[in-house]
Amino acid sequence: MSLGKVLTITFWIVVIASFPAIVWFFRIRRVMIRKQVIIIRTLENSLKPRDKRYWLLGYLVGFRAKYWINRGGVKRAWALYITPPHHVFFYIPVIILLKKRERLEITLELDKSYKLGGEAHLYDPREKFVVKTLRRELKTFQGFKNISFNLDNENEYKVLYRGQTSAFENIKSLFNLLVSKYKVKIYRISLDSSKNVIHISFNPNSQEEISKTISTLLDFVKNLRVRT
Repeated sequence: MSLGKVLTITFWIVVIASFPAIVWFFRIRRVMIRKQVIIIRTLENSLKPRDKRYWLLGYLVGFRAKYWINRGGVKRAWALYITPPHHVFFYIPVIILLKKRERLEITLELDKSYKLGGEAHLYDPREKFVVKTLRRELKTFQGFKNISFNLDNENEYKVLYRGQTSAFENIKSLFNLLVSKYKVKIYRISLDSSKNVIHISFNPNSQEEISKTISTLLDFVKNLRVRT
């Protein structure tokens, strides 16, 4: 077969394949935009910020947000939403192969009256992006106590902590609230008394799940003052 025929066949394959890709793009684009709008509304309705600011990360793939709250023990909050480019039809195999994850991360900065008791990080070791992020942030795991535990005798999670045992107890308590009660898929939870922050990374499956996660976080902060 001549080079000209090969190029012609290739051209028509690309043209034919582009039709479902175009339909897919506009259909999934609407779904992705609608979900981001829902996430933003849920964040604002739950956190009730006094002021806010947003940064887009790219076309349809996520955003960063900063919220000024100054109530209920929370000074400020940050949100990060990242989703794989599902609207790109030909990228779907890559998403599946590399196990790209949609995730919502929320960080709360508490006022100085709240004591977290040290530093603790609970994470799912099966999620490579979580392990990679932790190693970059912590530089080394030396100096941390390392504990593993199973959830429902199936999924193993790890906890790194240093400082008082209350840091470990607090992070496990928050984890149990979210997973046992609301079945939230947790990637990571971190508490850090040096920065006085609580951080959570999870899969935002539904509006209700996002709302319940945030309300649980805020209730946890209120109860934290009682326990410390």
